[in-house]
Amino acid sequence: MMPIPHWAISWGPDINLTPWRGEIYGEDIVCSGDTIYIVYHDNRPETGEEVYFSNSFDAGTTWSNEIMLSPLDSCLSGFIKITCKNNY
Repeated sequence: MMPIPHWAISWGPDINLTPWRGEIYGEDIVCSGDTIYIVYHDNRPETGEEVYFSNSFDAGTTWSNEIMLSPLDSCLSGFIKITCKNNY
């Protein structure tokens, strides 16, 4: 039997990955070791529905600034998925 990783034993408080309070949905999350990647749709008043990316290299303690992946006013982003291999 494999030991349970320290981060899987209990959850900490919620962490906001974005300062906005829009409609966040369709997220996809992948992990490799302590590295976490997340992509998500966010429907904001100033940009509309766009796809954003953020990552953490310390098991979610700190997060990168979000990066908009879709072009402004793009309705073509559809279903988003993310994958990683060996922390990349």
